[in-house]
Amino acid sequence: MSEKGISYYFEVLKQSEFISFFKNWFAISRWQIIAIVLISALFVSFIVNHRFTIVKLVNEIEQLRKEKQLKINEVKVLEAELIKLQNGIRISEIAESKIGMTRTLKSPIEIK
Repeated sequence: MSEKGISYYFEVLKQSEFISFFKNWFAISRWQIIAIVLISALFVSFIVNHRFTIVKLVNEIEQLRKEKQLKINEVKVLEAELIKLQNGIRISEIAESKIGMTRTLKSPIEIK
């Protein structure tokens, strides 16, 4: 055999070993690849599900913050109305006009 024939033989041998290695690897690990794909799909669906859950919770938190701010504003309005209703001048006017009370010029006496 010539040198060219030997190199061709080694080249074919190398190619066939290379090809047979991957054929054998794929035949052996075919189920492993299917398992990896299924596990990856489950993992991706898990991540997507949790992303939607997180977005839903963030929206719910934002809604609760808005409701809290509305309640705080309502409390402030009620406190302002309470201060207005507890005004001494208003109470004196109601007492004089509706009940018929009169103002005295004397200061109240302290009882000890």
